[in-house]
Amino acid sequence: MSSAISFSPLLNKDLANKSDKTLLGTKGNKGFFANYKIFKWIPKEPFLGVEAQQEVVNWFNANYNNNNDTDPVLIVIEWDVNTNLVQRTQIINHIQVNTTVAPQSNNNPSSTLFCVTGRDAGQTVEDAISAVRRNMFQRNGVVLARIFSIKAERKDLFEIIEHWDVFA
Repeated sequence: MSSAISFSPLLNKDLANKSDKTLLGTKGNKGFFANYKIFKWIPKEPFLGVEAQQEVVNWFNANYNNNNDTDPVLIVIEWDVNTNLVQRTQIINHIQVNTTVAPQSNNNPSSTLFCVTGRDAGQTVEDAISAVRRNMFQRNGVVLARIFSIKAERKDLFEIIEHWDVFA
């Protein structure tokens, strides 16, 4: 479990509005904790890989309508460059099967984006991340990727949640 957010060295830490959150949810009779960080991101300040940043901005320009709960939420998985392609495919398929959310087509091998729409987009995102956490988490294993959910708050300002303890 991380004790602090792992900022990219390129992110202006003064620009990020950070807060700790712990979410307690239930699945059946068992409880689980999900640790995550919330912070603000302005596209002029790099955070994700260059290709992923451009895809997020393109997604915003294509999908953002107004500032309400029905706006789409984006799940971004930023892969470790050494991650095996089979593991990536398995994780992507697992998300599709468990939540019926399909990845957006892109040519960027370093990240995968899922656009989640509808009134319950936030819950769908949590379901997808919980499904991956339950099946892919390996304590003290190799970290396969970092996973984020991104919501546009307004033009040129995004709320990013980095979800911890998903892969390792």
